[in-house]
Amino acid sequence: VQRLGDRVRLTAQTIAVDEGHSVSTVKLDGTMDQIFELQDRLVEELVRTGLQRELQSSEKRAIGEDVRSPEAYEAYARGMLNLRIATQE
Repeated sequence: VQRLGDRVRLTAQTIAVDEGHSVSTVKLDGTMDQIFELQDRLVEELVRTGLQRELQSSEKRAIGEDVRSPEAYEAYARGMLNLRIATQE
C-alpha cells in the first residue's frame, strides 16, 4: 500500500512458490474513501488473473461483509504496524 495525501495505490502479486516466480501483479489506484472497494477489486483481480477462476457469489458476499470505515481500517493498520515493531520495553 502506498499513500500520498488522499490518494492510495494497492499493489499485490500472486506467486508460484514451488516454481519461484510471479504469476500475476495487480495495481489499483484510488482515494482513501474508496479503500474497501479497491480491496474488493484487488481480490477479484488476483483470483481472476492469478488463480484463473471466478469468485462465486457467496465468496463475493463474504468479501463485502467487512466494516466500511476508512478511519477504522487506518486505525487497525496502524495498530498492526505498532504490534510488529513493538519491543518488550
